Parts: sequence; structure tokens; C-alpha cells
Amino acid sequence: MASLRIRFKLNPGRHGIALSKLSKQTENIEMFLRSLASDLGVQEGRELWIADKFGNGSVINRTELQAVVDAEKAHLWKECLSALVSAKGELSKAKLPYEISPSTLARFANLSDALDPDEEIGIALYDVETSRVRPFKKVGKLQLEAIGRSIETEAKYIGAVIGYVYEWNM
Repeated sequence: MASLRIRFKLNPGRHGIALSKLSKQTENIEMFLRSLASDLGVQEGRELWIADKFGNGSVINRTELQAVVDAEKAHLWKECLSALVSAKGELSKAKLPYEISPSTLARFANLSDALDPDEEIGIALYDVETSRVRPFKKVGKLQLEAIGRSIETEAKYIGAVIGYVYEWNM
């Protein structure tokens, strides 16, 4: 059994963070993590994601699901996160694990909403076997926006037009 963990660094290299920006960013992070966990078939609730082990300076924390998951799902979690964090520019579905849904990609791209144009967010993954944290990888606003542009949206149509359509001229 394993746990799902990830480490975030918000506003790196700067002093403090605006509260409105902090609340928006943490909400986007939670929605992304919940979406990815749902894609992997991990049953979780809204109150099960917690942030702890805060660092000084920039907002650095560890975010963890307060539930035990299969080791196989934990490896898949790390693989999916690694693919997203390492993505440069626009993505194609062939470059990502098939478990990642378009809605999860959109949630990941939404992390750019609270970022300034020159700002980055640091994301560090944990090694599943040793539970040791790896170095932070920086993901910038432009990189996240490029990922957002690469998402293929799906349109669903419900209903139909029944009858005849006439043209009226005056």
C-alpha cells in the first residue's frame, strides 16, 4: 500500500503571496488532484486532500491524500504527474498516459490562472518506494497555457430540428 503525495512551491523567489492568489491557486490545485485521482480510479472525498509540512519564504507544502491506495495506482499516479510536469508546449494524446482525461488536462492548465506572466509553480514528485521527494520542476504560465490550447474539446449535441426550414425575405 502507498499514498499519493506531491510537493508544491508557489510564488518561488518572491516574498509572500497575495491571499486572493493563494486561495485561487490552492483551489485549482485541489481540483486538478481530485480529477487525476478520479481518472486513476482512486475513490476520494473532498476533505481528504490536506497540505502539511509548510516551508518558509515562498509557499512550499506537501499535499497528500489521506487514504491508502494500491502500489500500482501510486506508480501510475507518479507516471501521470511526471508526464504532465515534463510536458513542454502543446501536447498530443499520444505523449500522455491514456488514463489522463481531457478534463484533467484542463484542470492542470488552469493552474496558470493565478500566475503572473513571468511566474512559475514548482512541482516535486515523491518516489513511491522510498517516499523521498525529488527536486522541484518549474512549470511556467506560458507552458500551462500551451497545454490548455492543445486540449481537444468534445461537443455533445442533444436533440434535433424537426420540420421544414423556410427562408423569409422582405
